Amino acid sequence: MEGLKLLVWKNWKIQSRNKIQTLVEILVPTGFSLLFLFLRMIVHPDKYPEPTTYEAFTLRGNPSAVVRTCSQIYYTPSHPSINQLMEKMDQDFFVTQGLQYNCKGYLTILPLTRHGNQ
Repeated sequence: MEGLKLLVWKNWKIQSRNKIQTLVEILVPTGFSLLFLFLRMIVHPDKYPEPTTYEAFTLRGNPSAVVRTCSQIYYTPSHPSINQLMEKMDQDFFVTQGLQYNCKGYLTILPLTRHGNQ
């Protein structure tokens, strides 16, 4: 308890010697807080009662540069549901477009970045 008293006393002495710095350390955060509070009060957000929806579209064709230069698709995280999604994408899209991609999943980003740097 004596150590805490000594630390508080020392802090008080330092703060009392630097009055301008102490005022700035108190007033600047307070000023920014008041500014943000004022801005929050004068700005009224737009309310959208209905969600924005878009019509479905099909993917047709591929950029020729991608088709020529890519044969691998890497993704992370490797999870059964994501692996299943990637297999479905391979069958439903890539194979029907005549593309031969190999998909490989990684558990974390670290092995993925290591593979990409090789």
